[in-house]
Amino acid sequence: MAYATLDQVKRWLQIPTSDTSEDSELSELLSMVDTEIQTILSKYTSSPPESDEVIAMYESLWVAGLYRMRREKVDDVHPYVRYAREKLEEYLAAKYRGGFQAA
Repeated sequence: MAYATLDQVKRWLQIPTSDTSEDSELSELLSMVDTEIQTILSKYTSSPPESDEVIAMYESLWVAGLYRMRREKVDDVHPYVRYAREKLEEYLAAKYRGGFQAA
């Protein structure tokens, strides 16, 4: 269950929402990032939210960064990825008051 949509990712990448040529790759990246976000969320709560606009924003930015890394063929982490991970962790720590919350 991804928090972000392909349209949100495409906005970061300035790809028209009507352009579906990259949808397969973006969907693959979105699934990978969502799995990682679920792992991060499990440090904070046993009952992750079904939807969250802030998580969706950081997830879509993270996916856009991974896409850019593939296109630019660089070994360093793209700033989008670094920023999204950092801010997501800060958001979750603040939201769950830094501790694990059971359902």
